[in-house]
Formats: sequence, C-alpha cells, structure tokens
Amino acid sequence: MKKMHSVKLDFTLVPVRDHMQTWVRLPSEVEKAISKLPYTAARIEMALRFCYKISNLEGADGSSLRQREGYMRAALGELVSVEDTLKWECPNNSFKLWWSSNPLLHILRELRNLNVHLKHSELAPQEITVRLGAPDSKDFSINIYNLSDLTPEAFSKLNNAIRYTPEQISALVNWFNEFHKHWGIGDAIHQGITALSILLVDRYNL
Repeated sequence: MKKMHSVKLDFTLVPVRDHMQTWVRLPSEVEKAISKLPYTAARIEMALRFCYKISNLEGADGSSLRQREGYMRAALGELVSVEDTLKWECPNNSFKLWWSSNPLLHILRELRNLNVHLKHSELAPQEITVRLGAPDSKDFSINIYNLSDLTPEAFSKLNNAIRYTPEQISALVNWFNEFHKHWGIGDAIHQGITALSILLVDRYNL
C-alpha cells in the first residue's frame, strides 16, 4: 500500500528570467537579514560558493565536468542541510523545503537525494550567446552546464516520491529540464538558494 500525495506545486513562483546573474550572491538586504541565523547563513554562503564553481572552471573536458558535478552535489548538499540548521536555530519552528509550493525547492531537494542515494547525475556543456548589460556590449559565447539524465522514472525511485502524484512527478521533472537549460544548472541552483533565503526571511521575520 503506497499512497501519500501531500504536496502543492505552483510553477508561477519561478518565472524564466531574461538574464543570468553575473555575481552569485544574495541581494544585500536578504544577506543581512539571513545573517541573524548564523549557522543557516553559513550553509547558504557555502551553497553559493559551490554554485559559483559549477560555471566558473576552465575547460569542458572530462576532468572539468567531474569537478563541476562535484560542486553541484556540494551546493545541493549545503542547500538542503539548511533544514538541519533550522532545527538548531529555530527548534520550535523548523522548516522543510518540500513544505513550500515553490517547485524549484522541491526539485533541488530531491536532486540532492537522487545523487546521494541512487545515481550520479551527469552534466553536459551547452554553448550559448550572451551580452553584458552595458549598451555598447557585444555578443560573446559561454558554456552553461545542463543535467543530461534527469527523468521522471529516476525521480519515482526516491522514497520521497510518495509525496507526489505521478502527474506531479512528470510535470516537475519536465518543467525543470526545460527551465534549467535556459541558463544552466548553476544559475537554477542560485535561484533556488535565493528563493529559499527570501522565504526564510519572511517566515522568521528576520
């Protein structure tokens, strides 16, 4: 007997941006507010540092890809570990990422679990053309890095898949596979870290 299905997902909470962030950090007011939870702030800081490394290594060969994949796993691990630091810092008011209706927090949480328990997610480079925000800037090419093997079938093998209907799993995975390929997995994780930080500032009145 296997039935639970308790989550709500609101895909309108994560619109596709028309740009990627050059600096991988939180908005200054959010960074200042979250510092009131120092252990949580430390995990968020390290998640951002690892996130930055995903896109900012030289080369796209096999060794570089393995390093990027390692930084991705590290960023996801630090992000999800915020659930633990909140138990210490807010013992009477803890928080789980899946309590949010933001689909990005759901998929990043389970992507961490997927890489810890079931598989090694691989990244593949994709060349895109970008332009800096300055009026006289010219087009140039960069590589972004995308997941190449995230499927509803893999997600369904997770213990936490019981929280989702089959339709939600397909919608969540298919949405993320489209969403993160606009600017790469590093940018998607950065957006998730920022969304979580803003949510925590509101939740805890920081």
